[in-house]
Amino acid sequence: MKVIVTGLAALLLGLGSVAYAAGDYFPPERIHCSRTNDAAKPVCTEFNRQYLTEDVATNIEVGKDEVFSFASGSAYYTPDNAVAVFFTYKNPHFKTVKLKTVNASIKPDLANGSWRKISGDLYICDAGYMHCPINNLPAKA
Repeated sequence: MKVIVTGLAALLLGLGSVAYAAGDYFPPERIHCSRTNDAAKPVCTEFNRQYLTEDVATNIEVGKDEVFSFASGSAYYTPDNAVAVFFTYKNPHFKTVKLKTVNASIKPDLANGSWRKISGDLYICDAGYMHCPINNLPAKA
């Protein structure tokens, strides 16, 4: 009986810890990126394109699939409350890829994440990908 009660309590606690994330999107822990030619913008996979897109990248080799790990997030608010959220990914070879939100209505989830205010309109999140959610997401198409 004790095992059943303990298991039920663990299940309820586990469900409770995920419940706050309803409506949030967490950036992926890792992404894969490659380029088809020297002029091509890198193409990355393993993230939701409904919310994010590639922004900038440094020195990704043509024809090579490279893995990048989450490094940090940043969010910039404009005076009219529009937001640009960026997620930075790095690899061991000092290469960087940035993903950005696809529209200005997507915001960092300040209430449930580990976003820190740096100045009046700048927030950063460097506590790990599971601590940097975004919300106010567009409806799924």
